[in-house]
Amino acid sequence: MPGLEISSLAVVDVGSNTAIHLECEQTPGNLPDNESRIDFYVDQVSRRAEELKELADYFVYDGAAAKKKFADGIVENTELHLVSKLRRDANLRYLYTGPRKPGPGKPKQYDGKILWKNLELGRFDICYEDDEIIIYTANVNSVSLKRNIRIAYISKKGTDSYAVLFSTDMNLAGLLIYKYYKARFQIEFLFRDAKQYTGLTHCQARSENKLFFHFNCSLTSVSLAKADFFDKVENQGTPFSMRNITEYYSSKLFLDRILSKLDIDLTSDKFDFDYEELLNTAGALV
Repeated sequence: MPGLEISSLAVVDVGSNTAIHLECEQTPGNLPDNESRIDFYVDQVSRRAEELKELADYFVYDGAAAKKKFADGIVENTELHLVSKLRRDANLRYLYTGPRKPGPGKPKQYDGKILWKNLELGRFDICYEDDEIIIYTANVNSVSLKRNIRIAYISKKGTDSYAVLFSTDMNLAGLLIYKYYKARFQIEFLFRDAKQYTGLTHCQARSENKLFFHFNCSLTSVSLAKADFFDKVENQGTPFSMRNITEYYSSKLFLDRILSKLDIDLTSDKFDFDYEELLNTAGALV
C-alpha cells in the first residue's frame, strides 16, 4: 500500500510450518527526533511481552535486528530471546576458554577474531548435516552487539555460500536456530494471502483506528481460514493455500445449491454418499 507500512506480530508453529497472525500496527510516519523505527519495533514487542511469552520463548526477526539497540531492547524489556541473522562479514571474536594466567589483571576474555575467509572449523561443533548443508555452532562474542551470542554457521555444500544466524540464548541448539529463522518466512505468506484474498490493501479509510481494524481483520481472516483448513485435512503437513479453502467453499455453495433444488430426502439410503469426499474430489482440498 503506497505510503503505508505495517509491522506485524505472528506466532509460527514450527511443527506444521505455518504462521498465525496476532496483531499488526501501522508504523508511525513521524517519529521524535531521538527515536527511530527500531525504537517503535522494540516498543511494539515490549507492550505485548507478557502475551508473547505465553506463546513462545524466542522472538525471530530478520537481519535488521542485528543491532545493539534492537537486541538490548528485546532482551532487557522482555523475557524473550532474540534469533536473527548477521552480516556475512560480521565482526565476531572467539571466546577464550583456556586456563587463567597467574598474576594480577583482568582475565583474558577473547581468543582472536573470526576470519570468515579462513574459518577455523575446529573451534566449531557440527550440529547438523545433510546432502545440501552443514551447520556449525559456537558461542562467540559480537563486537557490534557488545554481547556474547550463539551462532549457527550454515555452509552450503559444494559452494562458497554461507549464512550466519545467531541467538541471544547461549544454550540454544544450532539446528533450532536454523529452523526458527527459516520458519520466520511463513509470515510473508500471511501478507500474500491477505493481499490476494482478504482485501488487505483495499481499505480507503484515513482514520488510524479504522486502518488498525481493517489490517487486523484482513490478516486474522487468513489465520481463521488456516485453522478451518487444517481441521478438514487429514495430513496436517499439507501446505496451506487460501486458493484451496476458497475453492472448497465455492464447491460447497454450488453443491448445496444443486441439492436444494432436487427436492429429495438426502438421508435416504438411495442417495447415500460421502459429502466431504465429494467436495474433495472436486479438487478443493488436496
